[in-house]
Amino acid sequence: MSEERSPSWVDQTAESIVDGKPIDWASLDLEDADPGIAELKRGLKRLAALEERFRSGREHGDGATQDLATWGPLQLRSELGRGSYGAVFEAFDPALQRVVALKLLHPELERQAKQGTVPNRPRDLLAEAQRLASIRHPNVLTVYGAAVHGGAAGYWSDLIDGPTLERVVRERTSLGESEAIAIGLELTSALAAVHSTGIVHGDVKPANVVRSKTGQHVLLDFGASLFEDVESPHAATPATSAPETLMEGRSTRASDIYSLGALLFHLVTGRFPVQGTTLAEVRRAHSERSRSFLADLRPDLSAEFVSTVERALSFQPSDRFASCGELHTALGRCIAGTGEPGGSISIAPGSRVASDETASGDRPRGDRSGTSDGNRDRNREGSRGATGEWTSETTNQGTSEGTSEATREETSDRIGERTGLRQLRRLWIPATVLLVGAGVLLFGREIGRQDGSVASLPEPGPRIAVVPFANLADPADESRYGEIVPSLIRTDLSESRFLSLVSSQRVFGLVERIAGDRRPIDPGRCLRVAEEANAAWMLSGEVLQELPYLIVTAELVDVETGDVIASDRVEGLPEEGVFALVDRLTASLRTRMPLPEQAHEEYDPPIESVTTWSAEAFRQYREGLEDYYRYYRDDARSHFLQAVSIDTTFAAAYLALAIAEGNPEGRPFIEAAKRHMSHVSWREQQSILGFDLETKNRFEEAIRTYEGILERYPEDIETLRSLAFSQRSIGRPEESLRAWERIREIDPRDKEAVNQIAYQSLRLGRMDEALASAEEYLLLDPESANPYDTRGDVLVKLGRTEDALEMYRRATEIRPSFWQSRAKWAALCVRLHRWDEADSLMSWAAENGSEREKSVARLDLALAAAYRGRFAEALRVLERGIREDRMDATFEPIGLKLWTRAELLEVLGKMEASEATLDEWTAEAKKRDHRYAFALEAKAEFLIRSGKRAEADSIAAELGQIVASDPEMRVYYLGVLAWLEREQGNLDSATDILIEMDAEWPEFYTAYHTGRFLLEQGRTADAVPYLERARHETTRLSQPFLAVYLELLLGRAYESLGRNEEAGRAYAYLLETWEGADDIPNVSVAKAEAKRRLQAIAFD
Repeated sequence: MSEERSPSWVDQTAESIVDGKPIDWASLDLEDADPGIAELKRGLKRLAALEERFRSGREHGDGATQDLATWGPLQLRSELGRGSYGAVFEAFDPALQRVVALKLLHPELERQAKQGTVPNRPRDLLAEAQRLASIRHPNVLTVYGAAVHGGAAGYWSDLIDGPTLERVVRERTSLGESEAIAIGLELTSALAAVHSTGIVHGDVKPANVVRSKTGQHVLLDFGASLFEDVESPHAATPATSAPETLMEGRSTRASDIYSLGALLFHLVTGRFPVQGTTLAEVRRAHSERSRSFLADLRPDLSAEFVSTVERALSFQPSDRFASCGELHTALGRCIAGTGEPGGSISIAPGSRVASDETASGDRPRGDRSGTSDGNRDRNREGSRGATGEWTSETTNQGTSEGTSEATREETSDRIGERTGLRQLRRLWIPATVLLVGAGVLLFGREIGRQDGSVASLPEPGPRIAVVPFANLADPADESRYGEIVPSLIRTDLSESRFLSLVSSQRVFGLVERIAGDRRPIDPGRCLRVAEEANAAWMLSGEVLQELPYLIVTAELVDVETGDVIASDRVEGLPEEGVFALVDRLTASLRTRMPLPEQAHEEYDPPIESVTTWSAEAFRQYREGLEDYYRYYRDDARSHFLQAVSIDTTFAAAYLALAIAEGNPEGRPFIEAAKRHMSHVSWREQQSILGFDLETKNRFEEAIRTYEGILERYPEDIETLRSLAFSQRSIGRPEESLRAWERIREIDPRDKEAVNQIAYQSLRLGRMDEALASAEEYLLLDPESANPYDTRGDVLVKLGRTEDALEMYRRATEIRPSFWQSRAKWAALCVRLHRWDEADSLMSWAAENGSEREKSVARLDLALAAAYRGRFAEALRVLERGIREDRMDATFEPIGLKLWTRAELLEVLGKMEASEATLDEWTAEAKKRDHRYAFALEAKAEFLIRSGKRAEADSIAAELGQIVASDPEMRVYYLGVLAWLEREQGNLDSATDILIEMDAEWPEFYTAYHTGRFLLEQGRTADAVPYLERARHETTRLSQPFLAVYLELLLGRAYESLGRNEEAGRAYAYLLETWEGADDIPNVSVAKAEAKRRLQAIAFD
């Protein structure tokens, strides 16, 4: 063979074509005697001509596509870019009614393909586009269709608006490690989806990744994978191409992994690992193994990240990661070394918040502490509650399936024990939706597109009930494999758009009722569970751990006939991971399910891609949920915090913390959850965003968000839950109650719904319904503390104090650390004048409780003294509590204590000191953005009572501005308006405002002052119901002076109505309570009047 026919000659000629260098064709003897060599030369010349034409087209435009006004059904608007083989246009799709991107191959390629002079690129493009159209992944370009029109082949897809990573790096020089890891995790997930369809991308590079407006990184331009042959070595970009692609013209999954490594290298350095200005230079560098190393360019990067990138860049494909999933896992592990857990949250197990059992939540105005009514009412900013008398409306959200997202029976659970399978996903985990109730993560089945639209879905397929598995080596299932494995299976199957999974909450509720604590559950009871869940199929199975093997078997049964539809058995070493075994098991089962053909073609992501990478983090999270459902919040927080300490990107655990903490304490946690939601479905994103809006007190927007979800998922229990809480937060108890009742219709055993119906009925004055729901709640969950606490709260409102005391005692017997009930028990003892018992309970809590309980008990001890009229003693106790709170850095109780201090000082006649305390409180509240509106209202009312009208008007104006942006604060604004109207002599108007307030937020403050204003108007019969309700409000003891003075007002009203016996009891109660009270004017005058009136009644 002559020299000119050598392989180097071919390479040199091809390189010249790519680099645009001139070629002396005359000297090459195109009519070579060897026909094969002659054809090769002629082919290279055609290629050179084609390249020159397109090179010219890029510079000057090309009429072949430039003049097109339409292409098939699409209306072309403008050219976005042009490459060697075609162009990309912005187009409008009338059918989809949206702007799309259209990629067209040059018509010349179609003509040449027909002539057989070049490979059939149009045919290949159409085939690849069809495969791409089957992928629905948030980080992969959504392709809508492909066709040939007017001799031009093309496909149309989403048009992503945003900068490419090439531009981002150019503008910023380089990115930080944690940001690069986050991007890498998105792209490895995307490539895993692409590879699962048999497609090789072939040109992964910064210019082919776009950052959308939502912050997602979307992989574009799959055309290079069509040009893998030696004739077109330039199809891929040299700077990011793998050695084998450049030297052999071969693109594989391994070469995509190399390209992704080169992209990561570029993100953190602004350079590429192999340098060269021409294809020949880059190829030579590869052959000489000459390249830059990451550690030399960025010595500040973690060793683990550097090692991960370097492995991806290995020269030999076999030395790289075996799959994108394996690279994903390695990137996940890197985040631990960045010191940047996705944000500014830094949590250590055992920190103050970890031991803080109280959930913040919808507190009645003035609630002096945490509240067992718990966590989802996002914390009205202030509240006038009673010492220890927190309501438990949202407590024990439990066995309900969720706190935040998607727990309808029809959707599926997504929880996974994240052990093994190379621990896939440690940073931007797409499992951000937590379901509080049965301890699972549920995910929706709609696929979000980049423009926010939603892909159409098939009708839900067969309804499957996945029941607990028998743990053969551990019948009591202490290892919990019998629960974990079916949860993982449910997670995996829920990814299918063609299946409908019975929610774990529904399954667990039925198991509890049908089988109790019996484990394993016999087949007959399992079948009953499936039948009552209205499932068409039941999946049951067994788990056996015979060291070192883990064996899982499963059987899918037709519930109606009892026929076995499919069964399988998988086994593997424990270090392989439960997830890997379940992935294999469900993949096998899916192939045997009688489903549409499309169901067998859809992408089935690894379970680990939708949960957490750590088995221990998952175990902590799951145990936290179980405690949370029973409202054992202190233990729950500890578990959640342990989970995020192990996996600093565990989005579901962050969301659980956000919900448990409430607002504003939970804001950092919801921000962390948001940072890790880039991979979740449209519905999940909407739910997270809805909860985020709640934390920002934008409830109307949150409600619209939830209603949008319910349009598509009308039986989504978790969205209904969120809607109910939001409705309640803006004073719509009727709407909130309807949402809870709808949940109970869907699942009659939903404990949280029954619990909430009790409280919302109380709020609406429907006492019989409230009591019936409280009784029902107790029957559903007699072994937990919270149902007794709820029933106690209802009985208090009904005036059945002794019965309520028994309920609170029972709750603390079941759960000694259930401090909310102990605090209520102590508060009732104060009201019943059982001083020693109350002091014993409060003192014990102040010494032995959690940090929050200690702080609350310090306040309660002061309020108990004030209730007896011993205000000076109360002030001393309070000052000691404030000092101790400051040492513990517990602001919220300090804020409530500052309010109490101001009121005590006012009662003692120390007006300047009282005003100074209010100034301190408002300054602290504004600085910390915590209960500021409540502090302003308290200060304004004090100023009005002090005759400082102008200053009060100024505060009212500021509150008006706050309400304009946060309607939930309206109750505080109305309170100030009522006092201003009264001060001006407009008592009728003031009373109307208070009646409106009481309708929205019925509590001691509104009931007391509404009754008082009605009495001042002479409307005694109207006043009595309000005053009587105030007597039984659970927030009564937060204002100890008014709580006792109330008896004088009621006594006057009763006398006026001729109810002298009741009046006498009211006067006697006041005198007995204040028997040893301080000798101060307010108390002395009230006692003298009560004594005189009582004597007059006795004389009559």
